[in-house]
Amino acid sequence: MISYVNSLNSVLLHPILTPRFALSCMDDLLSGLGKLAAEAPATPHLARLPIQTHILENTAEILLTASLFPAHASYAAVYDDFGLLGPTTILAHGCHLSDTELALVKKVGAGISHCFNLRSGVARVGEWIDEGVKVAASFPSSSDTKSPSKPIILNKTKNN
Repeated sequence: MISYVNSLNSVLLHPILTPRFALSCMDDLLSGLGKLAAEAPATPHLARLPIQTHILENTAEILLTASLFPAHASYAAVYDDFGLLGPTTILAHGCHLSDTELALVKKVGAGISHCFNLRSGVARVGEWIDEGVKVAASFPSSSDTKSPSKPIILNKTKNN
């Protein structure tokens, strides 16, 4: 499938590895995906196969991930240790990214796509941008221009 999509030579269409999040994957799967990412041919427009996954969206997820992957220093380290964190990695959410994890994300050149959601937490997007981390941000229900949470989220982001 990767070869087929690459053969289309499209600027808009790329194969991408998507481990839903660490909790939904066993070590063998994460290891295999890391190996695939390392060995897959570059896409016509990217030097490395892109990877997208979720990280640090809520505290329950973080605690469960830590209990399932005790050999890894952090949630971000789980992905890094399996070869899934790099310059073409897109991490969704990151609401509770620690300073150490932020430094790792920046070091490897990964990006964060944060959807502002007050139930999960508001990430330190302003700080990420100041640190030079690649960031994309969106609002839940983007088409709902009357969402009462949008001004609150914008103020929290500005104050980071």
